[in-house]
Amino acid sequence: MQLRSFCIIFTFLITVAFITPTQVVTAKTATDTTTTDTKKKSSSKKATKTATGKININTATAKELELIPGVGPVIAKSIVAYRKKNGKFKSTKDLLNIKGIGEKTLKKMKPQLKM
Repeated sequence: MQLRSFCIIFTFLITVAFITPTQVVTAKTATDTTTTDTKKKSSSKKATKTATGKININTATAKELELIPGVGPVIAKSIVAYRKKNGKFKSTKDLLNIKGIGEKTLKKMKPQLKM
């Protein structure tokens, strides 16, 4: 009985000795952040994306456009302003006319876009 208790305590102490307080805090923070981000993303995507999971660049609001990879608030507003000034986009390549969108950004965006 004493040997079993000793083994359990010894195993616990060895385990604790290899985990520093920084690792514990980092692990907790990473978990909390991931959980929060996942909840925010999933709820907002459900509300704004279409059934196919793509966003129509000719009808989407600035907030909806922000869900597209590579698009932040500034580019989203620029897309909406360009659309108001020039009319509907005829092609995804028309997005290259917007300041802040280059070939790399467009490549990231394309899988999430529809016309």
